[in-house]
Amino acid sequence: MLNRLRQRRAFLGGSRPFSDLIPWLIRLGPRHVLLKDGSVASVMEFQGLDVEALSPEQFDRETARLEHAFKLAGESSAFWWLVDRRPDGGYPLPARTEGPAGVVDELYRKQWQFRGAYRNRHHLCFLTRPRSR
Repeated sequence: MLNRLRQRRAFLGGSRPFSDLIPWLIRLGPRHVLLKDGSVASVMEFQGLDVEALSPEQFDRETARLEHAFKLAGESSAFWWLVDRRPDGGYPLPARTEGPAGVVDELYRKQWQFRGAYRNRHHLCFLTRPRSR
């Protein structure tokens, strides 16, 4: 029993190379790994558009761009897309209190607080397999 405790402490206490923990992965960079079968997996994180705030024309245009990108990637690729949508903290601009700018700013602030605003974080996972010969 003492040997198991000692082994556990040694395992948890020290730092180990990534290849010791997962021998079938090769890390190519901070966001890319090479899998055993030759596939390359990549993860990207970015802030994007709030689709709830887009006009129908903008939504159609962005959807067409996305469909075109998927067609270019081909059948040897797979995508996973996760969106983390959270309420935005507050009104982004400082208050203007003088003259017409103050009136417009106050109307805009009320509209902002009524409808709410959201901040989106997108996580795009992309896997591409080598082409079969």
